[in-house]
Amino acid sequence: MLLISEISKIFRGRRVLDAVSLEIKRATAVSLSGPNGAGKTTLLRIAAGIISPDSGTIEIKMDVHAGGAVSLSKKPQVYKTLTGYVSSDENSFYSTLTARENLEFFAGLRGHRKTPDAVLMQAEAIGAAEYLDTTFAFLSKGTKQKFSFLRSFMGAPEVIFADELDSLDATSRAAADDILKRFTDNGGILVAIAKTRAAGASKHYILEKGSLSQRR
Repeated sequence: MLLISEISKIFRGRRVLDAVSLEIKRATAVSLSGPNGAGKTTLLRIAAGIISPDSGTIEIKMDVHAGGAVSLSKKPQVYKTLTGYVSSDENSFYSTLTARENLEFFAGLRGHRKTPDAVLMQAEAIGAAEYLDTTFAFLSKGTKQKFSFLRSFMGAPEVIFADELDSLDATSRAAADDILKRFTDNGGILVAIAKTRAAGASKHYILEKGSLSQRR
């Protein structure tokens, strides 16, 4: 279970998130929608441990045999091994390395000697495999987003946070949705901004003026 509790964030004097809370059970996909600038990406980046909230807590509750709850604030490194983040910003990759070298670098950060075979199979599925040996700077925006998607599956994530994948072509987006659907069917948790279609989301939330509400 993912527990997001009372998360608040202020940017340049503006309260972007105001005590946002969300509880999501395993094998569940939820979508986030809202106007531009509502804080959707900020919430995902906080939940993924990329930026810090001003207040509030986030934790993943494991089963008893797996060690109980893992808190982002108390065990950030352990928490991050349990999550993946699909970014809409490709600037977090190394532009002078090939796509394959980038994946291998991020695989190493997750304790792998090389990119897992499962991730390479996903590369085939979403049409990214043919670009593995291309220098990252020369890839199109849509292809870069494919590799952001692949990176989120390094390790064995329990939760995936997916930002907008608006640059993917229709075929690749459908393949990505299928992968995310299998992820949740196997017990994973997906929190996706609505444009990703959230791969069969069962719950939909609206973020507006810093507050989160469930859409009926």
